[in-house]
This record gives sequence, C-alpha cells and structure tokens, in this order.
Amino acid sequence: MTTTELVLQEAELDRIQGALAPLTDKASVELVLLLDTAGQLIASSGKVDGLDTTSFGSLTAGNVAAAARMAELLKKDDLRVQFHDGKDTHVHVVPVGDGMILVVVFDSKSSVGLVRLWTSKARGMLEEVFASAVRRQQSGGPRHSSFLGGLTDDDVEELFGT
Repeated sequence: MTTTELVLQEAELDRIQGALAPLTDKASVELVLLLDTAGQLIASSGKVDGLDTTSFGSLTAGNVAAAARMAELLKKDDLRVQFHDGKDTHVHVVPVGDGMILVVVFDSKSSVGLVRLWTSKARGMLEEVFASAVRRQQSGGPRHSSFLGGLTDDDVEELFGT
C-alpha cells in the first residue's frame, strides 16, 4: 500500500501539521508543502496565499518523476533529493516515504544547512505518521475520515443496499 492510498484521520493530519510548523518557524522558511506524488496538496505551512498550489504541485510532481527516471537511466538510486537555487528564492524537494513529496521554499533569511536539518527532522516525523496510518489500515482499523462521523463501509452498504 502506498501512502497515496491512505485515508488520513484528523489526529494524523494534526501530527502532519505538527511536523511542518517547526520547519517553517525554526528554519525561517517561507513555505512548506506536503504533496502526494500526483501533486495534490496534503498539508502546508507558511505563506500559501497567492500561490497556485495546484499548478505548483503538478509541476513539482512532474519534476520529481523526471528526476526518478533520470536516476533509473543512470542506474543510481541516490538522486531523490532536489535543490533549486535562485537569486532570491530557493526550493528544497525531498521524498517522504513511497508516496509523498515535501517542498520547502526559503530565501536568504535562512541557510541551506538549517533548512536541511529541519527538513530531515520533519521528514522523519512524517514517515512515522504514514507508517502508523498504513499499519492502522492494514490491521483493519478505521478506514474513514473523521469528518464522516464514524461512518464505515458497512454503514454505506446498509444505507444504499449495495
């Protein structure tokens, strides 16, 4: 099961936000995005206003897929982390588990070393959240989102007679 097949519960989403917030605050970054491999926004921290997260996510996912294919062609598996260095803006892209992408956007107020340190910590926390969610789903734990108020697959089948 890849992480893109997961249904996250509210407590798991809270833990995800808890991993992103220190990265934004302690590394002094402008923006942190957690995307799935299709580029869909899962969570964010920082200055998201005005950013077309749909386009940005899609482009980032395509970039990650292209880098993965380049690594395959070179027969290297260590080309997964990306860094884009601009004049005023820098972007650090890191895979999280099998199905997520962590994107960190920062400027000269922060240093690459500080960003990499806090990104590594956030990545570890996120991987723990996703591993725990996978174990929950594989063990037959609740597969519904908390906004459904406890509605299960059996409840839906009973309601609609499927």
